[in-house]
Amino acid sequence: MSLGIYALLIIQICGMVAGQLLTKEGVNRLGEFTLSTLPQAAVSPWLWGGAFVYIAASALWLWLLSKGEFSVLVPFQSLSMVITVIIGAALFGESISVMRWVGIALMAAGAFIISK
Repeated sequence: MSLGIYALLIIQICGMVAGQLLTKEGVNRLGEFTLSTLPQAAVSPWLWGGAFVYIAASALWLWLLSKGEFSVLVPFQSLSMVITVIIGAALFGESISVMRWVGIALMAAGAFIISK
């Protein structure tokens, strides 16, 4: 695969992470997502922003699938989970157990190995 495809894949991964972070912040601001908070959720700029970023990242993903190698793209996309866990800990104060760190390291190593 070309360097350009990898660059766009990194942008797509960042978009997925950003969409997840915006959505999480939107839900945090609601307090709890229930039927009674649905009207607030419907007008939340955080949730709308998250949805917009998800849609844009998904459109880029479809394009990437049409241009790149599926067997490389999909495993490399797992880096979005790695980044999300680390940022979740940093921004939302979530704890990461030793087993999670091991899983993160394995996913990152796997993505690196597959990209070669």
